[in-house]
Amino acid sequence: MHIFDDEFLNSLPVEPILALRELLSRLISAYNQSLGSALKHPDLVNAHAFVCEFSRQSPVPGLPPLSIEADIKSDEFQIFSDRVFQLAKEFNSAKAIESNSSRVADFLARRRGATVSYEFSDEDYGNLQEQISKLRSAIATHPDLSEGHRTRMFARIEAIQQELHRKVSNVDRYLGLILDASVTLKKLAKNGAEIAVALNIISNIVFAAVLKAEGLDYANLLGMSAVYMLGNSQGTDEDEKKK
Repeated sequence: MHIFDDEFLNSLPVEPILALRELLSRLISAYNQSLGSALKHPDLVNAHAFVCEFSRQSPVPGLPPLSIEADIKSDEFQIFSDRVFQLAKEFNSAKAIESNSSRVADFLARRRGATVSYEFSDEDYGNLQEQISKLRSAIATHPDLSEGHRTRMFARIEAIQQELHRKVSNVDRYLGLILDASVTLKKLAKNGAEIAVALNIISNIVFAAVLKAEGLDYANLLGMSAVYMLGNSQGTDEDEKKK
């Protein structure tokens, strides 16, 4: 029984309080499935220790770290978990207010004709969601990316996923992700095929929406093709071998 396997850990939100909520939810669920036995099973012990260390290394304002001595039945653990769930709820509420505030401002600005609106078709919108998930998975499992770089990319992806709508007033976050991921591809050279494919599709969908909003032709869009960028670096390597 692997309570916190790599796939689960790689899927955790970047925000510490949200990650802690997911860790606690899985730990408590695993504990309950063990029929409420004492915290003695090695996997439960390791998962509990992981939560304690995570709370120490990723401090959350207003949340004291969980001590390793705090058994899952203890008052300290109960108070800690209740506080985590409450803070996570408050964080999501604040994000929702911020998101809706931005959407209302964008809506009012569009009604005044102050901004351009970018709209994805139903097909492109579904494809965009799928490719963003694939990009996150490829970044999570790539062996040559540093943790700092991986965390930065996750933050960009999560920011997009939290406000992923069919119609948006700007594409700044998409362009930031495309630029950052393109730089990543250049660093990885031949080892970023999965990232390149997902990024190529994302960039073409976004650039098509931009051109469409501006009344320009987008039927034969090449865009900032990540596949082209990757292939170009590969071609350069092949050329060097022939010399």
